[in-house]
Parts: sequence; structure tokens; C-alpha cells
Amino acid sequence: MDYNHLMQITEEIFQTFLRCETKSYLKIAGAVGLQREFRDWERFFAEDFQKKCSQRLISNFQQDERFVGTISPQELENKKYRVVIDCIVQSQRVQNCIT
Repeated sequence: MDYNHLMQITEEIFQTFLRCETKSYLKIAGAVGLQREFRDWERFFAEDFQKKCSQRLISNFQQDERFVGTISPQELENKKYRVVIDCIVQSQRVQNCIT
């Protein structure tokens, strides 16, 4: 009997199959390169969507009601701005980016 046409199911492929049948099929088919391209496209799409949403959001506020960029904690406490985006806020123990 000719077994050359059979594929070897490795532990990695089996574990992948348990999480996602399509991904395991792509691994067996050797389509690994496509996954990186898809992730790059997906990242670009998400960043572009976020940028457009941010622009639309701030367009609803007057210039003096919005702030884009990093702002001091004192300015945040003063509540001068109604919307702040693309801002890194940090304390002694925590840092967060508001986008």
C-alpha cells in the first residue's frame, strides 16, 4: 500500500485543530506565509479604522474642547477638555494609552 499521499498529523497540528480547524488545514497545506500577510492586513485595517473613528469623534468638538496627544495629570484634573485622545497617562505604578 502506498502511504506517500498521507499527511503526518503532528502534535502541533492536532492542538491547532482543537482550536481552529481552518488554521490546522492551512498548516498542513503549507500556507504559513499567508497568515503573516493576513495579520499585517488586519493590523493595518484596525489602525486605519481607529484613526478614522478618532478623527470623526474629535470633529464633533470645538478646538478648545478637545486635546490630541499627551496631557499632564493637572490638566486632566482641571477638566478643561471634553475629549482627550492619543494620550499616555501614567502614575507611579501604571501607564496607559488612551486612543
